[in-house]
Amino acid sequence: MSDLKKSIDRKVEELSQKIGETGCWQARKVIELRHYIANSDVDDIIKFVPAMIEGLADAQRRLVAMHDQIRLLVWLGKEEN
Repeated sequence: MSDLKKSIDRKVEELSQKIGETGCWQARKVIELRHYIANSDVDDIIKFVPAMIEGLADAQRRLVAMHDQIRLLVWLGKEEN
């Protein structure tokens, strides 16, 4: 297997693992968020929910960055050929 193919395969495996980890983490965070909203007053929700949502958004951005790394490796492979 070429070095590029190995690099792409390794990155896809890392992405797969991260999606699993992040998906479980995000599911727990959403449950916590819903519980927080159900049990908090509006003032606390206004103060703290945006930060909770931002944490979920950060996790998504990290996954997108991993996708971008794989796209770059594939693009570099195209350029080599």
